[in-house]
Amino acid sequence: MTDALAVPSLRARPGRPGRRPLAVLLSAAALAGCARPGPPPGGPADTTPPTVVRTVPADGEVWVDPSTVIEVEFSEEMDRQSVERAFALTESLALRNLHWRGRVLLAEPVDALKDTATFFVRVSESAKDYHGVRLASAFSFAFATGGAIDAGRLAGTVTVLGEPAGGATVWVCEGDVEADSLGTVAPCGFAATTADDGAFVVANVRSSEVSYSLVAFIDRNENGRYDSASETGWVVPAAARVEAPGDSVGGLTIEMRVPEEGDDASAD
Repeated sequence: MTDALAVPSLRARPGRPGRRPLAVLLSAAALAGCARPGPPPGGPADTTPPTVVRTVPADGEVWVDPSTVIEVEFSEEMDRQSVERAFALTESLALRNLHWRGRVLLAEPVDALKDTATFFVRVSESAKDYHGVRLASAFSFAFATGGAIDAGRLAGTVTVLGEPAGGATVWVCEGDVEADSLGTVAPCGFAATTADDGAFVVANVRSSEVSYSLVAFIDRNENGRYDSASETGWVVPAAARVEAPGDSVGGLTIEMRVPEEGDDASAD
């Protein structure tokens, strides 16, 4: 930031209000230009949840160009770190980086998107706006580089101590689920959030010769991962198969466990 130009002092004339020196005006304008955008202080508290207003590609779009950069635009300025932690993408795809253009989050793949594949993008409800207000609910959309969106569905119920568990994160992961040395499981597949009655539906699941494992947990620290040593949850390996495109599997159950010393992130 450059200093304002110095100008001679101006003395006020009798009967007229004093005129502020140009240097003061320029300095004030420069400081205002450096301020972080946001509503003026002292106004009403922001309690309105942010929303997603636009995505690229659009939800349900097919024949998407494999060189496309994924975009998610929000209705207001966001807490960028919380959004980046809440962002997940399936199918597995290496990203060059996550970066921002105003209210738009951009996810740039390292390589071109796979041909004839469906991609599922999700921003969990832990994403917050500039004032710390969370999304009212998780947001997701799907698109395909081929001519059709995968339509497999898995549905069921999550409980804890025999009671329905609302607000739990559910992942549907192809194959085995691996926890690291600290018992932490990273995002590994299609996702949903349970309703108040513990019910979940995971859509856009592709057919596979490999069984899907289920992960359910309460993301208490909002880091987008299942920390089995400190968070209520559980993993059910090889819980379901989606053998043909559009297959639907219901009646799945996940009984989460409250963590105890010696527990790990896998079922017996």
